[in-house]
Amino acid sequence: MLAEEHRCLSREHRGSQPKYGFVHGNWALANSAGGRFCGVDSEMQILRDTGCYADFTLPSVPFQSQVPRINAIYQCGHSLSEARPHRSGKNLRVGDELQLPIIFTGPLVFDWTRRVRGLPVPRVEDGALAQNYPLTMDRFARWCSAGIGVKERPDWIFIKLYSHAFFDWDQDLMIGEQMKRFMSEVLETAECTGEFKVHFASAREAFNMVAAAVDGKEGQPGAYRDYKLRQIMQERTDAKVGHEIDRERESELVLR
Repeated sequence: MLAEEHRCLSREHRGSQPKYGFVHGNWALANSAGGRFCGVDSEMQILRDTGCYADFTLPSVPFQSQVPRINAIYQCGHSLSEARPHRSGKNLRVGDELQLPIIFTGPLVFDWTRRVRGLPVPRVEDGALAQNYPLTMDRFARWCSAGIGVKERPDWIFIKLYSHAFFDWDQDLMIGEQMKRFMSEVLETAECTGEFKVHFASAREAFNMVAAAVDGKEGQPGAYRDYKLRQIMQERTDAKVGHEIDRERESELVLR
């Protein structure tokens, strides 16, 4: 219904299986929370069978559902029919064959800037967008330091952030003045220093950029937003454009 009636989701080509990205409620992906919030050992296999291209659940510190694998885009290292098959697995590299769904994690590093009685007390930086953790360029630097990307393409760094929900308390940071100021500072720093460029991407577009990196593509990652999966809603537009081009060609042939 989502794909055919509402023209949502994406797919590789017209008629192929619809694809989607996934985030598990309460972080209990593939029964990784000891039977709570899920209970389905074979969930990852279900995700593959139903068209999931990537899971974006992690990180989930400090909960039991956090697996040892951090700061990576990787493939499950165990049978998808068993619980927690994503607890280990190899990083995606240039030249790999994609085995869906891939696991797309956000940053998980220590923040040592907090002081208690003059002593450094670390807090966990997990990319959460929450009012009690203001957005700063120091946080941005820590996200970058996680170095999440495709091996052998270190120049493309992927930063996946998350929010718990759209709580009133967090709205200023999510869509308000704090977010506007932060994004302006990030973009101005990129423009002034020339050290990096920022490419905002949806889950689908980020996956397409990863797929392009795996295939050895170079240049700006923003050029590969539709590399593998395209929006189903775009198919009608593409078909209409193609029809108009054919009509123009017919007219050109008649005129000639």
